[in-house]
Amino acid sequence: MNSLIDNKLKVLEATSKQYWNIPRETAVHLSLLIKACKYQNILEVGTSNGYSAIWLAEAAKQTNGNVTTIEFFEERINLAQNNLKDCQLDQYVKIKHGKALDIIEVLTKQINNAELRLFDFIFIDANKAESIDYFNALDPLLLKGGMFVADNVTSHESEMKDFLYLFNNHPGYQVSYLPFGGGTLIGLKRNFLLYN
Repeated sequence: MNSLIDNKLKVLEATSKQYWNIPRETAVHLSLLIKACKYQNILEVGTSNGYSAIWLAEAAKQTNGNVTTIEFFEERINLAQNNLKDCQLDQYVKIKHGKALDIIEVLTKQINNAELRLFDFIFIDANKAESIDYFNALDPLLLKGGMFVADNVTSHESEMKDFLYLFNNHPGYQVSYLPFGGGTLIGLKRNFLLYN
């Protein structure tokens, strides 16, 4: 990572509580996973000020990939665009403005019409009460061998109870957790289903 990006990330980390950014430890792990697995088509639900999008884009740049990120609040989109531009990563990121489930519906149609490829890495960090709805809508859009990642699964466990039960008992995923910050769930989509 070059000094231009690292310096911007350090500036944003000073406001991480205000914008609900993931901790650097989590971001490093997500970046590592994308690079190690050579994921190229990345989706983020919940852009905020673009802190995590910078990490995802920096990794995608190295895999010749791209990032699609969804944000409802226009003010935060403007912040994210400026922050990505400052890092010279804006060309790797498309920001979609609107309600996440509405945007996901559009993405689904585009994939079904072969206008877009399936995603190989999905990161959700938005309305925790809608996590189960995000998963149900996004699971068909994730390639086998891809990863589904959700943040704040410890800090917001009560709000994500249904999602966590579904995910932890899903035969199509191998699940692990990162203990940093609010807790992060990582699910590897299996290339086959396990049956009891």
